[in-house]
Amino acid sequence: MFIPNRPVAGQSVSLSYQPLKVMENAKWVKAYIYSFNHFQWNTYEITLSKENSLWKGTFNIPQNSGLIIAKIVTDSVIDNNDEKSFACMISDSSKSFMPGAYAGWGLFRSANYGYDIPNYINLDKHAVSDTVVYFWLRREVENRRESNVPMSFAYVKSLKNAKIQDATSKEAKVMNFLLSNGSEDALINAMRIAQYNGRKAQSDSISEIIVKKYPQGKWAFKKTFDAIAMVRDMNVTKDKMLEMLQNFPINDELESFIKNYGRHYDDLYQTILYIDAVNKRFDGIEKYIPRMSFGGSVNIFYRLVEVPHLRKDTPDSTLLKYADIIVNHMEKIKNIKSVDYDYMSDEEWEKWADKSLAKNVYIYYVDMLKNVGNSQKALEYAYKAQKVLEYKSALLNEDMAALLSQFDKEPELQTLLEKSIYINQTSDKMMDMLKALYYKKHHSYEGYDKYVASFKNPGDKSTLVNTVKEYKQSGMMPAWKLVDASGKTVSSELLKGKVYVLDFWASWCVPCKASFPGMKMAVEHYKDDKDVKFYFVDTEEMIAGYQAKAVAYLKANNYPFNLLFDSKEKGSKVNDGLVKKITSKYSISGIPLKIIVDRNGAIQFIAIGYKGSPSGLSDEMIEMIEQAKNVK
Repeated sequence: MFIPNRPVAGQSVSLSYQPLKVMENAKWVKAYIYSFNHFQWNTYEITLSKENSLWKGTFNIPQNSGLIIAKIVTDSVIDNNDEKSFACMISDSSKSFMPGAYAGWGLFRSANYGYDIPNYINLDKHAVSDTVVYFWLRREVENRRESNVPMSFAYVKSLKNAKIQDATSKEAKVMNFLLSNGSEDALINAMRIAQYNGRKAQSDSISEIIVKKYPQGKWAFKKTFDAIAMVRDMNVTKDKMLEMLQNFPINDELESFIKNYGRHYDDLYQTILYIDAVNKRFDGIEKYIPRMSFGGSVNIFYRLVEVPHLRKDTPDSTLLKYADIIVNHMEKIKNIKSVDYDYMSDEEWEKWADKSLAKNVYIYYVDMLKNVGNSQKALEYAYKAQKVLEYKSALLNEDMAALLSQFDKEPELQTLLEKSIYINQTSDKMMDMLKALYYKKHHSYEGYDKYVASFKNPGDKSTLVNTVKEYKQSGMMPAWKLVDASGKTVSSELLKGKVYVLDFWASWCVPCKASFPGMKMAVEHYKDDKDVKFYFVDTEEMIAGYQAKAVAYLKANNYPFNLLFDSKEKGSKVNDGLVKKITSKYSISGIPLKIIVDRNGAIQFIAIGYKGSPSGLSDEMIEMIEQAKNVK
């Protein structure tokens, strides 16, 4: 695989790969190279060229690499040497193995130390034992003194996990070495070792020493972060975060360190911006968004733009000012891979970033642009998103259908509608458009149903049956009496002999409302069936006058739903009487929550959440109702 088989850091190595039989006709072959650079993995991508029966390429080894590992990839096959890996230890100019060579070889094959490579080896089946990890870490620290500090914690952990006989004395030597070394990294590892072994007093003592000795260091940064997280006054939190940004200017070392504790500089920017938003201030967006990573920008778009857009808390014309800044920034930095994603190759990162933009940002950006009348730009971004999502978003499909219709692009519109049916990501509005196009062409609706059926995926039925199996439940529905919008009482007793659906929702619940177009399709499907009833139960409301608000919302959006209001138990601040009975009985939580009850009053299905497709939800509801109707 690698030539020479013991290459030197900083030099080039040749790759020569004999393809598997299933890869013989591959049009392209790539190698992903994982390099253990100064005890952390970085990923590189090499395109190989075919020479006779072999695929070959060249890789320039980083100066600080201790180990390189390859994964061979084609369009449909991944080869990692049958889970044994293609690996090569790297030497220095004196022919000794580089720092990290031994350690990387032991650590990447275990999930216990935080140095494994995501999605490379199936560690559930092929992980090495802690004894093996200890063997290689011992060789590392014995042969490379410069590895003693960075590998100290993993080494001591392997001592304990492998139950090495003289582990206590070996650990003591490590602790003495780290404490006498006195560097911040050494002291942090000493503290981690004490903490890992339950010596809290020692760990706390070392922590204080680190902060005192390195007040602007990594550990002081982390401790300051932790202290701010405990503050309950959001305005005080913001002031402390601004002070923290001034005292700890962003740098790669701090960012790389703090990510190990699940924190990021982005957390500071996001919190500041979110607190400003609560206070109806948005002047910080232009200042802080340009400092954020790609992933952090996705999160802040969700909080500051997507949620208020879907809830309709803020006009789209206002939200677009912030959305434009975030989208422009994300497009500018999408090729900059953050430290969290070092395990990805540049191509993997690019695909992930494009998908994340399309799925988490462009869908809602298109919707807002369309709503404010910027149709041309909306269509441009719809094309961008569709290139990645390939009709897998009903919201995007519906918006794009409206835009194509507006610009009289009937051939594209028809293609979009037909593909949306095949993917099962359509809505009642889109079906109305398709029906109108059919009539325009044929001057009749004859044959329309057969035409629509011809575009459905034949595999959808079996997928649908398997999906609703996951929602299957059993047990009698608790007896209930609820009041509707006109003050009339509806009860489980009155519904005996009928199949009925209870859809629990709330005015504050975005996915609940998002599911209503699909539920409307299901309601329309059964509008002439007197033995099937739908009730939409407004629950878990905390504001005064929620009843009038619910009525107004359904009327404004033309949802022909039978509205009920959940009961309020004595002493409760919210109306959650019936939903609490059900969630307690079945140990579930969350809304939207849909209950399908058969003619005998027995629960047949319970479905939680919404997956995003109106037509998909309608199909699921119809399948569950039909199964419930067949219960004797």
